[in-house]
Amino acid sequence: MVDSTNLGISASYDCMINVWDLNYIDNISQLYGPHKNAILDFEWRNSLVVSGDKDGVVAFWDLNTGTHFAQMKCHAGGIGALNLYSDNVDSHLILTAGIKDGILNVFDMRTNKPLFAKRLHAGAINKVVVDMSGNSKTILKFNQ
Repeated sequence: MVDSTNLGISASYDCMINVWDLNYIDNISQLYGPHKNAILDFEWRNSLVVSGDKDGVVAFWDLNTGTHFAQMKCHAGGIGALNLYSDNVDSHLILTAGIKDGILNVFDMRTNKPLFAKRLHAGAINKVVVDMSGNSKTILKFNQ
């Protein structure tokens, strides 16, 4: 199972994700398929990896099987930032931010259905940060 310690993941302009055994500094798996352009950002939680590329495509990977199981086009251009957020109760969100379109998208991680999409910036969004501390008293509600 991939959820063990001493693993690393890298993604690149070669459209691949590599899984590394850090004990031996050895590449144990190469994941490729849905991305036809450079991978710009990714997030990793347990056996789930979500990656975003230069064409605005988000891909979902299961590291236990070494395969992608879903993909979707989210932006008119590249994805500048991607975040996974879960409060382990109600919210299980995927946030993507566009380089060309300035749009922030929020999807339900469990259903991959959109909850929110809005142009927040006139230019590129290059970073999105979420509060994972559990101390936030703010409850996010998305209305389109």
